[in-house]
Amino acid sequence: MFGYAGRILDVDLGSEKVKVHPLDGALASTFLGGRGAGIKLLYDNLKQGINPLSSDNIIIFMTGPLVGTIFPCANRLVVTTKSPLTGFYGMSLAGGALGPELKYAGYDGLIVRGEAKQPAYIKIDDGKVEIEKADHLWGKTTSETKETIQKDIGEEFKTISIGPAGENLVKYAAIITSDRRAAGRCGVGTVMGSKKLKAIAIRGSGNVRVKDEKDFLELSSSLSIEINGSPALRSLKDYGTPSTINLVNTIGVFPTRNFQTGVFEGAKLIDGDALKWHKAKDSACFACPLACSKISYLANPWRGWRTTEGPEYETLYSFGSNCGNSDLRSIIIADRLCDELGLDSISTGCSIAFAMECFERGLLSKDEVDGLELEFGNSAAIIELVEKIANRQGFGDFLAEGVRRMSVAIGKGSEKFAMHVKGLELGGYDPRGLKGEGLSMATSERGGCHHAGGYIVLAEGHGQVDRFTTKGKGRLVRDIRTRTVLMDSATLCTFVNRMMSLEVVSKALTYCTGMAFSVSSLEEIGRRIIDAERIFNVREGMRRADDALPPRLIEEPMPEGPSKGQAVELDEMLDDFYEACGWDKKLGAPARQSI
Repeated sequence: MFGYAGRILDVDLGSEKVKVHPLDGALASTFLGGRGAGIKLLYDNLKQGINPLSSDNIIIFMTGPLVGTIFPCANRLVVTTKSPLTGFYGMSLAGGALGPELKYAGYDGLIVRGEAKQPAYIKIDDGKVEIEKADHLWGKTTSETKETIQKDIGEEFKTISIGPAGENLVKYAAIITSDRRAAGRCGVGTVMGSKKLKAIAIRGSGNVRVKDEKDFLELSSSLSIEINGSPALRSLKDYGTPSTINLVNTIGVFPTRNFQTGVFEGAKLIDGDALKWHKAKDSACFACPLACSKISYLANPWRGWRTTEGPEYETLYSFGSNCGNSDLRSIIIADRLCDELGLDSISTGCSIAFAMECFERGLLSKDEVDGLELEFGNSAAIIELVEKIANRQGFGDFLAEGVRRMSVAIGKGSEKFAMHVKGLELGGYDPRGLKGEGLSMATSERGGCHHAGGYIVLAEGHGQVDRFTTKGKGRLVRDIRTRTVLMDSATLCTFVNRMMSLEVVSKALTYCTGMAFSVSSLEEIGRRIIDAERIFNVREGMRRADDALPPRLIEEPMPEGPSKGQAVELDEMLDDFYEACGWDKKLGAPARQSI
């Protein structure tokens, strides 16, 4: 096969059996790869209604047809499972070089089943696959795990691993790659921990065959030049994702103090300009001319740590504005801790922010929070709690369950300001001033997802569409989600979405695979993937009522700033979205029952 390795690796940790399946050509042509192939394989291989932390759950690592080629920004590894945080579809993406390395080892994807009898890691060395003991790795941080594995078996191996948070089954544990990229959301690291799978180490010496090499090379080269010089991507190149802070705070949608308001008075202290003073160098994923990631350093090291990868916008929001914290040093430390301990920085910061509001309202006592003065802006408490969460120590054990479970346990009206959708903590945009983003968050299959509607934020935030109107938002969300799932399935970095047309993507896929892709056929594939994710969730018990937002966003108008007086009128947008998708409005899902 061109573009594809043509094989799926299947590892059962319980029986220690390793199988290799040929990649189904129909799967490639109808679901592309990455996100699309992931949901199809999850649906077909997972029993209905299983406990996400049982040995019956599976976790899938998928690449796409462009990964491992010279095509710019084609590097994503997509992790798919049933989420222990939400109980529904779980998906997370990691950049870097892990996806290409898996392809070079000869596999488009890896399915992991069962539960190891003792801590283990999977070693993939081209065609040789072994399940190795990992007792000596258990308890180590992700960087210690990487260093130990590379010392044991070779520095050429690239790794993806969990930290203590995954081992301790924190509901929102992340997976961290050896080049410090995170598959952060939905508790994918928790599923690895439940399987006693500490890491995966990969070394590949192969390559990816391309059908039409000349046209593919010309397209890739011209696009790399275009990306490198694109005015639309200039702020990402210069500042990375922290450049977003200026936009969202200016229009009054920067979530502050657990979404109590959308204007943060300390925004300038944690934005891209402020972070530039801490920048050590740029960092790029595989085949990326953009290098939007920034390595930040601390002039005074913390516990011997001087640098971290990031922090990205979402981390600056979750540990910064959402916790009322303008201490940039503390955010850099919290970011590094999340990478080392294996935590999703969004869910971690949001869980702390929710606890802070509960504390200030008197719903949590000082004794219940380990004697901390858990007030907004207490940066020292934030750092202490990150470590407590990963190790499930004291109050950290409670925080480790996530906002939804915390609010159910606390009660006393806290559910109204528990900022999650379907159990997944919200990304860093207040939808009271971005109505389309509100609809996107509510209907996202994985929950309070920032990834599903990132370019809705740009369209509404830059005035391309009216951010306060509800009209036409159903079709807007459907169209942008279609593009997003296609990019995730190809698998391309979503940041180039804003300047890469579907016509270009269709040409790249055609030149690469030899299969004929058109814009219309790609749109059909995108809608098929959207339907498939929804059908999986309906099978697992999701209904229209789950397409909801926290009451705060619907019942409490924005109190100040450029979005003052706005709330989300969700119900009227839901019907519009379902109609645009061709779904049954009562169920909020496709009429068909299977993929």
